[in-house]
Amino acid sequence: MSKIKWMYSLILFYGFLFSQLDINYSYELKSGTGKQVTDKKKSDYSYFENLLDINTAYKNIYFYSQLEFSDPPVFGIIRTRLNQLVNRYSLEYETDKITLKLGDLDELYGRGLAYYSFADQNVDYDNLLNGLSINYYFNERLKLS
Repeated sequence: MSKIKWMYSLILFYGFLFSQLDINYSYELKSGTGKQVTDKKKSDYSYFENLLDINTAYKNIYFYSQLEFSDPPVFGIIRTRLNQLVNRYSLEYETDKITLKLGDLDELYGRGLAYYSFADQNVDYDNLLNGLSINYYFNERLKLS
């Protein structure tokens, strides 16, 4: 069997095997150099930041992760080691009656007045909670969290 036929059969095999699996990637590169003013002095400034978002869905299970490699970042801490690369993650299971979420929780309570957790990568703001969230839906109007 030639190489091309072998590759097509391999792609077809994995396509049938993982037909229910949906994966998408988003990559963002931020790089720049210049001058910055601090304490009335000019100094050199540069940044190099890589962000990779990976979203995976399989039936009722959703997985999200963000990997960051930055040396130095625009804002925040330098992430170059392997144990620092995972910036954010969450695993979610959802049915008609129940939703389970494990990892970084981005939640909205009381229309945002009681509590609103989110992450904004542009200004390095992150108030996400790391934990477990369980929601049970009795009907359309009643939910237990």
